[in-house]
Amino acid sequence: MTRVSGLRTLLEAYEPAPDERASVAATLDLISAEADVMSADHYVPGHVTASAFVVDREHRRLLLIHHGKLHLWLQPGGHVDPGEDVLTAAIREVQEETGVVGVPLHDGIFDVDVHPIPASRRPPHRHYDVRFLLEATSEDLMDSDEVLGVRWVPFDDVADLASDASVVRATAKLKVLFGQ
Repeated sequence: MTRVSGLRTLLEAYEPAPDERASVAATLDLISAEADVMSADHYVPGHVTASAFVVDREHRRLLLIHHGKLHLWLQPGGHVDPGEDVLTAAIREVQEETGVVGVPLHDGIFDVDVHPIPASRRPPHRHYDVRFLLEATSEDLMDSDEVLGVRWVPFDDVADLASDASVVRATAKLKVLFGQ
């Protein structure tokens, strides 16, 4: 199974919330293209990225990073390396950016979001972000050159941070999932 066909299988099995349906449909359209849409060099309209919502063992706090370029508190994630699938990329990015090792809490996708990325060293484009749910095997954090900060945030405090609306939406899903 190729990376793209594996992603297609995950997306087709995923039951998105109503406000995610457009992102799932757009991601399915993107991966239908002939180009290597998992390459960070694919700019028009964008490329697939992978990230993870990482919860602590008590399922009460969320691991967030302060993104250096976007200046928002977001879930860890990034580009998919050659040969990687999206889940492997999400797990790797979490560890690289935070030092935390996470294990999937269930098979499949937790959330999907398509969002614009402003021009910097690369032209403006979109990230078709496929997101997973992980549980931390430890809560020890490390400093990383890739992010401005890392912290565990109680679910109830996520909306108070300078964060993306999709992170707030995903946190609401976490609260329902964990009965809070």
